[in-house]
Amino acid sequence: LSENGGPSVSNPVRSVSDVENLKVPDPADAMKVWLEAMRISKKELSDKTPLIGWIGGPMSTSAFLTEGHAPSGTKAYHNFKLMMHSEPALFHSFLNKITEFCLQSISAQVDAGADVMMILDLGAPAVISPEDYKTFCFPYVKRLAERVKAEGVPLLFACDGWSFLRSPIGELNPDVVALSWTVDLEDVVRMFDCNQVVQGNLE
Repeated sequence: LSENGGPSVSNPVRSVSDVENLKVPDPADAMKVWLEAMRISKKELSDKTPLIGWIGGPMSTSAFLTEGHAPSGTKAYHNFKLMMHSEPALFHSFLNKITEFCLQSISAQVDAGADVMMILDLGAPAVISPEDYKTFCFPYVKRLAERVKAEGVPLLFACDGWSFLRSPIGELNPDVVALSWTVDLEDVVRMFDCNQVVQGNLE
């Protein structure tokens, strides 16, 4: 934890060696307490209330790991964007490792009792262009969405900003799309021809 109480990363991921040294852990070990809490919750709920599992999306997770903390201030996403634009191949390698862990995490959480899986990608998607979202984010989000669907549970996709809406978001086949307060709900409802469940978030 940092001095202000929030989580921090003591060795931010910013170089080739940093990415190469990243290990993709087994959720059974890395998420042992989390998964056990889900099993206990599932038992206590007795199938009366759905249990929602979740994973951080590739953009928000990579931003946190490159910055070393929750991005804030005038240079909030400096290292994140620096790697994205100056070393795109490295950035893709980085995102691939994040995605590999998330794929395993999805399956582990469903096995632990999750009735719904949420991909929660907040923050970073709101500060990148639509083209950057399509190039660096959407392919990995699609892999995660496909895993959720393969596990046979509903998908709740939550993302900030407008950029993700310029991607082929319908290909994710989400059951619910959750939007930030910066997005016009009516525009999104029309974009999906009124056939998509849309959740609006208050500021």
